[in-house]
Amino acid sequence: MRRKEKILATIDDVNINKSYMINFYNLQVRMNAKSPVEDNYDNLSQSEKKDYLDQLINHYLLLGESKKIGITISNQEVDKYLNLYVNKYGSEEKYKTYLTQRKLKLEDIKNEIIKQIIINKIIKIKIPNFQEKLKVDENELLDYYKTNLKKVNVPFESQKKEIEQALTKHKKSKLNQELFQILRSKNTIKTYPENL
Repeated sequence: MRRKEKILATIDDVNINKSYMINFYNLQVRMNAKSPVEDNYDNLSQSEKKDYLDQLINHYLLLGESKKIGITISNQEVDKYLNLYVNKYGSEEKYKTYLTQRKLKLEDIKNEIIKQIIINKIIKIKIPNFQEKLKVDENELLDYYKTNLKKVNVPFESQKKEIEQALTKHKKSKLNQELFQILRSKNTIKTYPENL
C-alpha cells in the first residue's frame, strides 16, 4: 500500500507535495553550489525548508502568470543560454564533467534555462522600466561605501564594481519581492509547515 504524499502547500487548487519540493531543492543546490555538495533535504532546518518552499511558490506563481499572458520562448533562446553555460566552463567536456559531478542531466539544465527565460520576460512585462530601476548612481555607491567599507580603510575605487554589484542585486531582490507580493495577492495560498 502506497503512503499518501504530504502536501506542503496549495496554490489555488494545486497541491505542492513533498517529493516535488525535494526535487526543487535538490536541483537548486546542485546547480547553485560553488562545488559539488551533498543535497540532503532532511538536514535543513525548519527555517531553511520554509525559505525553499517560499522560493518554490514564487517560482510556480511566475510560471503560472507567464501562461496566463502567453509568454513563449524559442529554441534559439534556450540554445543561446545553454552555450553561455558551456562557455563558462571552457569546453563541452568540462561542462559534461560539471553535470556528472552534480548529478545533473542536460534536460535539467534546459528546463531551468526555460524557466529562467520565462521569469526574466515576465519580470520585464510586470515591472515597467525594470533595467532602469536597477541602475546605481554615484551617490548610492558613495553612500554604501561610507556606511559599510570606509571603516576598513579600503579605497573606494578598488571596491566600486563590487559595491555596484551588491546594490544592483539588492535592488533586483526588492523588485522581485514586490512582484511576488502582487502575484501572491492574486492567488489563494495555504502552507502546511508541519509537513515540511
